[in-house]
Amino acid sequence: MSPSRPVPAAPLSPGTPEWTRLAEEYRGVIAMIQDTGRNIWVINGAYLVIMGLLAKPYLDVAIAPTTNSLMLRGGVGFALALLWLASFERNYAFYNFRIRFARSLEERLGLQSFTLGAVLGEDGVVAVPGQKPVTMAGIGKLGSIQSFTRLLIGAFLVGFAISLAVGIARALAA
Repeated sequence: MSPSRPVPAAPLSPGTPEWTRLAEEYRGVIAMIQDTGRNIWVINGAYLVIMGLLAKPYLDVAIAPTTNSLMLRGGVGFALALLWLASFERNYAFYNFRIRFARSLEERLGLQSFTLGAVLGEDGVVAVPGQKPVTMAGIGKLGSIQSFTRLLIGAFLVGFAISLAVGIARALAA
């Protein structure tokens, strides 16, 4: 649907041509949301493995990192963490856009799945008609997957920046 044709808020009657068209569009948006979600986690997993491999030697107390190793791993790790952050932010923006767009279609179609999900995220509890309320427990209320992932990427950025700075300081002192 083009930005010049915003989705009105009044629900349509099921079976009408407009309802059928929007239902098909909704199915397409759901497929894109699922695809984007999978892509985000595949990309996050790949970057996390690479970051772990780059950081692993720092965790081995028996081996003191060399100046060159600190600079190389710090520089490469910092650059990769920036790429990871850029990739994550871009993909997550599309993910959020598609979820919000699905919510706007739900209003017209008389559906509630993504709309109720927003309530769960905000309030920590949502009542599903005819079911026991769904509750978000403890630590889940502290933040979103998006904020936790940003925190993880930020930790790698800081760690690799420190490694790079220490390597450069050692090189300058030598």
